[in-house]
Amino acid sequence: MLPKGKLYPGEGALAGAKREVLEETGHEVSVHGFLGSMLYSVDGRIKIVQFWHMRASGGPVREPMDDIKAVKWLSLKQAIEMLSRDHEKLFLANVGPVALKATRQFLRGKSGNPWVHNDRKRRAYGAQVAATAH
Repeated sequence: MLPKGKLYPGEGALAGAKREVLEETGHEVSVHGFLGSMLYSVDGRIKIVQFWHMRASGGPVREPMDDIKAVKWLSLKQAIEMLSRDHEKLFLANVGPVALKATRQFLRGKSGNPWVHNDRKRRAYGAQVAATAH
């Protein structure tokens, strides 16, 4: 499962995503861009989930919440295999390779900015994602 949760009243999506990652992984993160959204229904209610590319800022700064069984850093393939929800697997299978490619190019110095627009296509940056649910 990817880190996600509900926003507090008045909390922005990005702030909520960073908070949820901290609560569920123990890591503070820097955000490197928006990866996309998905909608799905749970018990007849529509959920909107936004995904962000994040990088951990060093080691954990706190213990994860008590209901978290484990925190694992996985390869893209392993992460897709571990997810239980088909819509999350599909999302990560589509966004993950683009994000990994952009990260490799950025790290090799081919792009000064990982979020540049190129031929009207936005290039993602990175492989780690977090989500917020509304």
